[in-house]
Amino acid sequence: MPVVCEPLEIVVIGNSTDYWPNFVTEIDEPTDDAWPALLGVELARLVPDVAVTVDNESALGAGYDGGLYGVPSMRDQLHPLLASEPDGRWLVIAPSVVDLQLRARDVDASFTAFERLLAEALPAFERVIVLPMNPVAEEFDPVIADAIVAFNTRLADGAYLADDYAVSPLVGVDGVTGRPEFYDDFDDGRADSPGPDPDFLHPDNDGHLAIARAMGAWLSGDLAARCR
Repeated sequence: MPVVCEPLEIVVIGNSTDYWPNFVTEIDEPTDDAWPALLGVELARLVPDVAVTVDNESALGAGYDGGLYGVPSMRDQLHPLLASEPDGRWLVIAPSVVDLQLRARDVDASFTAFERLLAEALPAFERVIVLPMNPVAEEFDPVIADAIVAFNTRLADGAYLADDYAVSPLVGVDGVTGRPEFYDDFDDGRADSPGPDPDFLHPDNDGHLAIARAMGAWLSGDLAARCR
């Protein structure tokens, strides 16, 4: 008998670290070299019998219920999805370092806002996946780096993270900051200079590819189970 596989739509909500690996001012949508798009390619390679689409609904500067410079929050991104009958879809929530910045590095306040967002999403989707917050590189604010670790500890303690993806693939040997090779080629166009201008917050192409490959290896087994 021929193999029959149930198709799947995966929707990602996150922020600029999930939006693009380079600062491109003239675009208003996530790019094809961001990890959600690369994840779609990776899953198609690993599980070719399953028709998977990965829709990146991330927003620049998005916190859970607020946004930098008045941009849409992750909650703003979620509500249209809730209104569009999301049954059968998977939702990926990529926790936002922006939220820690918006809340003056208050891990407790940020975690409370995250839990409110998650509570809205859980009843509406077949599966909700929570990712660990990606680190910043060593050259970035060390207070933010420590706050990210504390936030991820709260996620782990609350059993929100999957065992197979409990640590961001970008984390370096110190367990706190990101590996340099995942941050050194981000090109911040605001610097207006030739060559990459890493800001040590946003992963570059190598970082986005590392996320896509790690998630693809993790999720491919679950997708294979959709075939009979």
